[in-house]
Amino acid sequence: MTFAVMLCVFLLLVSCVAFVVARRWLRTGGALAVSAGVLVAQVCGLCVVADLTMANMG
Repeated sequence: MTFAVMLCVFLLLVSCVAFVVARRWLRTGGALAVSAGVLVAQVCGLCVVADLTMANMG
């Protein structure tokens, strides 16, 4: 598996876990909103890391 595929699988896994955990306390709509927020935060963090990595490369 390439590193990009592993990152995508990790993002999906964390979002699913966030949905399952949030589903215990919220209804389905709220849990979907929480998991979407987690996914957006992960993607933003991934973009920041990628930007910093590219900046250090040259």
